[in-house]
Amino acid sequence: MLIALRDARYLHLLDILVATTAAPPFRKAAGKLTPRTSQRMASKIVQKPWRRVVDAIEALGPYPSDTQLHEVRILAKRSRYAAEAAAPLLRPAASRFAAAVADLQTVLGDHQDTVLAEAWLRNSVVGHPEADATVRQLIALEQERRRALRAQWPAVWRKANAKKLHNWV
Repeated sequence: MLIALRDARYLHLLDILVATTAAPPFRKAAGKLTPRTSQRMASKIVQKPWRRVVDAIEALGPYPSDTQLHEVRILAKRSRYAAEAAAPLLRPAASRFAAAVADLQTVLGDHQDTVLAEAWLRNSVVGHPEADATVRQLIALEQERRRALRAQWPAVWRKANAKKLHNWV
């Protein structure tokens, strides 16, 4: 493996990947591709996954389920990755946007972690009644953390959805 990683072909491939990332070779049906056209195309790449996040959040009721919040987290992650991929053409705006979406993804990910931790704790106590009191305390801590994250995520969403982060889209 080390021989392959030191081979000139592999090093050339890495150089091509870095150059392509820095200046993606978008194609235009007619005429020359301009930096402005590339930026518009990159912007469109980011718009679709972001629209899915917006639509999912707008469809949430006042008390979304844990599953619904997890689905929003997955959509936010996709949106963040699209913005990070477009950042070389849209920076620094796309980078700021990606950071705000990453904050949303983090809060919702932490929320999902509490859901999974509680489920694991509930399953771990089965057959071990001596651990029941301790596990109940740990579950209460997870539930308290989940309540705090549920209260926190709407503010993080508002920051990610702020118009100043979307003037390039």
